[in-house]
Amino acid sequence: CGTLVVPAYPSMRIVHELTKLFHITLPYIPHFLAFRESPALLELLALLKASQPHLYPQVVLTDGNGELHPRGCGVACHVGVTADIVTI
Repeated sequence: CGTLVVPAYPSMRIVHELTKLFHITLPYIPHFLAFRESPALLELLALLKASQPHLYPQVVLTDGNGELHPRGCGVACHVGVTADIVTI
């Protein structure tokens, strides 16, 4: 299950929520979570851009590592580079 939540700033009032069930086919392999989870996150971003382009975020907060990943490029970096968006 993947969820994308768009809050308004600075009020942090939720202006849009998008949830979708995903079938993940890749097995869990330590240190390679980005390859398992990023396709779902990227699809949610694409759905938001297609349906509500005026709500497309300027920055994405992810539940995953970025440059602090043991291999130097975690799910935050992977999503940021692939979607061309700032990620934290």
